[in-house]
Amino acid sequence: MTQAVSQTGSFTCPSADKVEIIGLHPSWLDDELIEKLRLHLDPAIDRSRKRISWDEILQKTRAFNMQLWISMCLDEMIGAAVTHVVRWGTGRKSLELILAGGKFNMHRNTEPTMKALEEFAANTGCDTVMVTGRKGWGRALPAGYEFSHAVFEKEL
Repeated sequence: MTQAVSQTGSFTCPSADKVEIIGLHPSWLDDELIEKLRLHLDPAIDRSRKRISWDEILQKTRAFNMQLWISMCLDEMIGAAVTHVVRWGTGRKSLELILAGGKFNMHRNTEPTMKALEEFAANTGCDTVMVTGRKGWGRALPAGYEFSHAVFEKEL
């Protein structure tokens, strides 16, 4: 069992197979849900050097240009993610995971999340799923994901 501390105290999710991934419809985004999403995604936004804001995420989600996902375990939100579809000039499409965060280590949520994202990607005609993030993602992603390159930045 994995332990994590939530706002309501100690919380235990029995196993990864108890994690349910839900794609959020834009009409569900009320203030309470947005606050819960922020608990998980604000640290990822900060690590991204704030390349994206909540206003942009919400605007693009409401316009169906981004997707918000939540990880649920026993009626508790334990993680969240942001994706968008990239349309390449060659005609190929990729679903890109650009932000993710949660209560448990990456290994608890990653496999069920990636399975849901892969299914969504296939259903929307995507050719690939890309993960933009820290190098550590390589240790958490399920089989089939290959390291292709890293991006390093310097703040000026």
